[in-house]
Amino acid sequence: IGEEKFAGQGWAHRILHKFLKTTCSYASAVITDPQTENKKAIRVYEKAGFVQVGEYHPKEGIWANLPHTILKKK
Repeated sequence: IGEEKFAGQGWAHRILHKFLKTTCSYASAVITDPQTENKKAIRVYEKAGFVQVGEYHPKEGIWANLPHTILKKK
């Protein structure tokens, strides 16, 4: 999400880290589930401290049958 000219400059994980620190500081854990083939998103989440904890296969909707990687940050 954002302008292509900013891609690959390391902004995503820094912005995500700041968001988590300011908005989710009260949470005991944060979970996200990017599509498994979205390796760039997974890398950003891992760089921000998330770890892979499983896989999810939605049964309905536009993401039906597309595997998603479950990531968790404590």
